Amino acid sequence: MTRTRHIVIVDDEPNIGRSLRLILEGEGHRVTVCESAAKFQAERRKTRADLYLLDVRLPDGNGIDLLRSLRQGDDPTPVVMISGHGTIRDAVDATQSGAFDFLEKPLARDRVLLVTKNALERSDLLRENQRFRELVGKKRVTSFEEITSIPGIAQKMREIYKDVDRVDLLVGLLSEDLPEGFGFSDTAFRVFILMASRRLKSDRFFTDDFRPEIYTEFGLDWIRNNAMKSVLLRHFPELGPALEGVNNSFSPWNVVA
Repeated sequence: MTRTRHIVIVDDEPNIGRSLRLILEGEGHRVTVCESAAKFQAERRKTRADLYLLDVRLPDGNGIDLLRSLRQGDDPTPVVMISGHGTIRDAVDATQSGAFDFLEKPLARDRVLLVTKNALERSDLLRENQRFRELVGKKRVTSFEEITSIPGIAQKMREIYKDVDRVDLLVGLLSEDLPEGFGFSDTAFRVFILMASRRLKSDRFFTDDFRPEIYTEFGLDWIRNNAMKSVLLRHFPELGPALEGVNNSFSPWNVVA
């Protein structure tokens, strides 16, 4: 079942707020409208959102300044800026300050839907680490220390993400402790195995056409009796000293001076 996304709109024009609410609720999203920066900050303290739509000019501040404060406060939630009299300078400032995209008034429904769709996909990536762990058969983590024991990294992630569910996939992969004998994390290896397995199962040369009429008996024998190490040495014979005595090419190689 698709998760309902929460979108917060910050715009002091009632018609804009109503129009955006109508468009986005029609797509199944939960929408909160704030008429000022102060109300927005109060809303942020109460609940978490998946996307912010911020007007550039607000009655009690500037939307781009508000965006900068979000980024300085390590809030990774995607932000789309809105402006009724935007300039190229505004768009550049918004992008440089970390905005995902920029919408101009009058708002076009198709453009609003496209931008919010793309921004929400980015928001989903912020939670992808937890979902991917489940996909590859690992349990969800409840603390930053469960991700890594690398000194200082758990605390740094806590400062940036605040909530362990916000850790994105790439950071989660790179922060994990490495299993003994591996040069990359357990999750990264499971990703590799998962993608390789899908590739093999969908490749006709490893399924229906894996037969002598296609490969010849010699070719089939070579496939059965060789592995990644053979492939590496076939194409890069100079790796011989580094791979000497190494049975698993995914294990650390020999250090060659």
